[in-house]
Amino acid sequence: GIDGLRRVAPPVTRTLRVRHWFRPDRTRSWQASYNLACAYAAVAQARRVAGDGQGTLRDLTDRVVSSLWFTVCNPQGEMDRPWDWIFNDPDFNCLKAEGEEAFAAFRDFLDVQERRDYPSVPQPRAGCIARSAATGRKPTGLKPGPAEAKAPVADLVEQLGRGDYLEVRAE
Repeated sequence: GIDGLRRVAPPVTRTLRVRHWFRPDRTRSWQASYNLACAYAAVAQARRVAGDGQGTLRDLTDRVVSSLWFTVCNPQGEMDRPWDWIFNDPDFNCLKAEGEEAFAAFRDFLDVQERRDYPSVPQPRAGCIARSAATGRKPTGLKPGPAEAKAPVADLVEQLGRGDYLEVRAE
């Protein structure tokens, strides 16, 4: 404090006290980051309608993508399959425009996120044979013989009953 014209040092007890900051070890929430991305997308839509240049739109798109990466990579994030949320959110419809080069980063983000949420299942080169878990024999009602080994895995899985499994043989 100040005592007249002379500066007085604060009492030691006040300067040594423990300071409690509001959430010092926390970052912004994934919800706030998602909402920020929606806000940037709305601004990008308005700037596109106003006829702003590609540089401005590209900068806004980068901000949207940065916020969305924070959203999907946040360990406290509670989104299951973020691609579904983001792809179907009407706030981001303007960024999905195919002809707009400034929005390419957003389309690339969507492609990467779709591959993360829905990874493709590689078709095995080996033959697959369905077996019963109890007996080790082919379950009844499945395609017999060599056609079974050449059938796509998805077709065999649809035919399997409870307690059946696929045995993959290397060829």
